[in-house]
Amino acid sequence: MRKGYYLAVFVVIVIGFGSVFYLSQDPVIEVYGGEQAFRITESGNLKELTEHLTESRVDELIVKNKEMAAVIICGELFSEFSLKKKGRSWLLQQGSSRAELAGVTKIFLATRAKDQGVYHLNGTGQLSYQSTYDLIRRNIVLEDLGSRDYQRGFLTIPEVLLTIQTEADSLLFIYHNGVEEWHKPKEPGLVKLTAKQLLPAGVDRKGEKVLKGIWENPPSMSGLMIYDLLMSSIAESPTLAVFVDGLGYKLWEYASEKGFSDTFFDIGFEPLRVVYPPKTVYNYYAFGTGELRPEAEEKRKEMFSSFAEPGLISFETETGTAARRGVIIEGEMQLYLSPLRQVLHLPDKESGLVDPAIYRTALKETADHDFVFVHFHDIDDLGHSYGPNSKEVMEAIRRTGAFLTGLAAVWEGNFYVFSDHGMHEYYEEETGSLSGTHYTAGAEDMIGVFADLSGLTKGEDDED
Repeated sequence: MRKGYYLAVFVVIVIGFGSVFYLSQDPVIEVYGGEQAFRITESGNLKELTEHLTESRVDELIVKNKEMAAVIICGELFSEFSLKKKGRSWLLQQGSSRAELAGVTKIFLATRAKDQGVYHLNGTGQLSYQSTYDLIRRNIVLEDLGSRDYQRGFLTIPEVLLTIQTEADSLLFIYHNGVEEWHKPKEPGLVKLTAKQLLPAGVDRKGEKVLKGIWENPPSMSGLMIYDLLMSSIAESPTLAVFVDGLGYKLWEYASEKGFSDTFFDIGFEPLRVVYPPKTVYNYYAFGTGELRPEAEEKRKEMFSSFAEPGLISFETETGTAARRGVIIEGEMQLYLSPLRQVLHLPDKESGLVDPAIYRTALKETADHDFVFVHFHDIDDLGHSYGPNSKEVMEAIRRTGAFLTGLAAVWEGNFYVFSDHGMHEYYEEETGSLSGTHYTAGAEDMIGVFADLSGLTKGEDDED
């Protein structure tokens, strides 16, 4: 009896403390969409609350409450609506007509960003893109208000938000944190994606994975394989690794079609599945460690840290065992620490190019090192400024081919070339010009290039 009494008292105390803790928390509104994690915690005008979310303009939004009631508001009317805290709840209010929605819990944003949904790829092609916002919006049953100010209705988000047809026996799922998993369709020919899988990674959801892409027959070569490839290569032979920033497989195909690959001698690039997000900082880390990049800086490893482990990267000489000598030849910024020496270069003041200087340094360093890691930048830099298919980028690709040919002529040993991402065109409304960017799980961004040129280097040619 006494044990039961104490247990009951303990349960009451726990529940009481839990209730006090819950009541002490400020109410928040979770916002889905946009590139940054965001919760609304303070009262304010909708325009003010959403304008810092993303560089892409928010064209429309859905405000939803606990009772599934929802309001759709177009971007030009954001300034007329405000969100206000009322005790333990939120109130959406329009100043002129006093239209109200009490108990607001979530807001979904329609942005022009291309990565607020899921991509469906097959091989090196892209089959479809589905915006999560559009999938949610189609589940609103609207009321006829006879008003142009906003639309009101009821939003019910089904468990299965999207069904995709496929002929593949298994597909590669790519998540917002870079994790990849293979999945088999539970029903023949169909993949059913749930709302939990697809809601945008706009809010910290305590480790939940948000799906960004599904891939049938993905390229077998992955950016996460580069590190192990280089480590096994250097254990056997001197190794030259050239990292060509921004040379996507789609861009390579376009350049070849337009005749700008004539300087690449006999290079036959194969597609490479890059790490998501398809940005340099994430893929560079994968190249240098073989792992996904932790968000916490203190948890990140040094690049090519195996060189610092005695005996791991070594070779036999006439006088005994010696460590491999390595160097990283970079642009103007050192992104990550490494036990290897890093040689940095500033862009040329007149041309703005940095790759010619990097190439000249690489030619000099090949004679003194067993491992040379070269990072070319111009294709990516010019792509951001002028667009991936611009003449400036095409000429940079042609120069890169000449650089690779020159390095192959002096290098004796294994030789690998790879890239970190591709790029898609982006129209800048402010300037009215095309530029380039990369952040999506689409085919243009997610497929880089890879080539093993070991059989085409000077050392191999000398043997012939």
